[in-house]
Amino acid sequence: MIVNRADFAAIIGKTPPWISKLIKQGLPCRSGGGKGKEVSIHTPDAIKWMVDQAARRSPHNQINVDSSNPTMAAEQLRLTRSKADIEEIRARELAGQYLETEAVRETFAEAMVIVSTQMDGLGGRVANQLAGMTSVAEIRDLIFKETRNIRRAAADKLQKFVDEEKEESTQ
Repeated sequence: MIVNRADFAAIIGKTPPWISKLIKQGLPCRSGGGKGKEVSIHTPDAIKWMVDQAARRSPHNQINVDSSNPTMAAEQLRLTRSKADIEEIRARELAGQYLETEAVRETFAEAMVIVSTQMDGLGGRVANQLAGMTSVAEIRDLIFKETRNIRRAAADKLQKFVDEEKEESTQ
């Protein structure tokens, strides 16, 4: 999501002047602003940059390599990488780039229930119409119409999920 300086400040709970200071320190932005030009900030890139900066400054992320104990050094490196991974995940969550796995699973399961239920009822819905048809083209058109309706119902369920997720990520 690309936002201006004020919107990015609101997203992360800071002020626009604070964002300007970060831009001077190297916060990535698509355009630098200036006389009448608005700054464009790609939110995921900016949040990742902020997480990287915080990781560099944090005493918890400093690796104290003990050459007499290589296992300890390796463990400290693993821990540091894990912390960085967690911070990146948090940044992406803030930017609205991740969906909850369970919510996606439930939505796909619901869409499959729609498909299977409507497929199971297909014969009953079209049997009387098919009984009176002799034209292959008419039969094909009726079956295509019914299967398109089934696909549309499943697609509508998935689209509703996507729209709700977009709405939540903008709040």
